[in-house]
Amino acid sequence: MSAIGARRKSDALRTEVEAKGVFVSLVVLGLVESSYWEHNPGSREHASKAISPLTTDQAGAVIIQAIEQRKRVLVSPAIFRALFLLRALYSCSTGG
Repeated sequence: MSAIGARRKSDALRTEVEAKGVFVSLVVLGLVESSYWEHNPGSREHASKAISPLTTDQAGAVIIQAIEQRKRVLVSPAIFRALFLLRALYSCSTGG
């Protein structure tokens, strides 16, 4: 799913459930070192080696931060914020 698609889905869900007192956060994480890689052989080769993966504890802390601070969107690691924004802008300009 594209960055803009994920943002649109989270915005739509937020609109649907906010009257019921439910808050929706979109958490965009980079690579997370988890058992995912064990269960998806070959996928590791497609992952970026330029950015260190988050531990599952770090990923959990980011999710908790989003909840506690009622963030609509939280992107981690920081370098991904710029990439997420650029991808969203590119998707908007190309209609995708």
